Amino acid sequence: MWFSGSTLAPDLSYPKIAERLTATETKLTERTGTTAWRRFAVAVDQTPDHLAHDEDEAGQAHITVLAEALDALPLVAPVGLRPQLVQAATVFKRAARSRIRAQHQQAQATRCAVKAVLREPAPQDGALLTVVLDALLLAVIAAQHWHRTREHHQQAEAARQTIPHLRTAYRATATEPLTTLRQRGERLAETLRRRQENTLRRALPELAEQILAEPGWPSLAATLARAEAVGHKPAALLTQATVRRETDTATSLSEVLTWRLHRLADLTAGTTSSAPASPSAAHHPINTRLQRRTR
Repeated sequence: MWFSGSTLAPDLSYPKIAERLTATETKLTERTGTTAWRRFAVAVDQTPDHLAHDEDEAGQAHITVLAEALDALPLVAPVGLRPQLVQAATVFKRAARSRIRAQHQQAQATRCAVKAVLREPAPQDGALLTVVLDALLLAVIAAQHWHRTREHHQQAEAARQTIPHLRTAYRATATEPLTTLRQRGERLAETLRRRQENTLRRALPELAEQILAEPGWPSLAATLARAEAVGHKPAALLTQATVRRETDTATSLSEVLTWRLHRLADLTAGTTSSAPASPSAAHHPINTRLQRRTR
């Protein structure tokens, strides 16, 4: 005997089943896209490490891929960011070429990450997009330093001219997630806030007073609390975020550390919403010196 699904149960009707399947597919697509952008942020974030330690031919390959990333970003970025990103990509083209022959296979992982985000729309999570732009900004500054130390004057100047365009795009995306983080930090319980202060003083005794006096401290405190909640050790993260990295030229050290911790602990999920974060699945070393950076 045959029974229609709706006869057996209202939720088994064809429209109800189709609705649930569509919702599941949409969630899966969003999750996959978010993962691609996180991998992209991690790959770009490792560019300064490569430039600091790899052979020149490999370094040139990473700068070439960085130019490809800047070219790709306007194609998938929110409309409001595209003019600045197009300008950044256009100016950086000169920085991507030098007399050094690139070993392109050395940058294959980053190139794959660039191709992956081309298949996905820009993340709706403002924090994740901010982390990506922050990583790109750091990579371009590292490229400027790399060219300058090799006396590639035109390339270094092109990288320098790229920085203001990326910084403008970064500021446009960072405002909302930083505001959300600051509000969360200001609402922290007194005992939790004190614990994060003590963690900061223990991990970074020479920088603690400067950071605590900055307007961005509540955002960093909220980030430390969230990292602790998902199983990380905040003191170890702070140490890892600053070891062998220059911090003297950052106008907001608390802000710089906030996004470094987001990349280290993969904290972007839920930063601009009240959704709980999932435990980190990506722990990549950031152990090289932060190249000269101002915001």
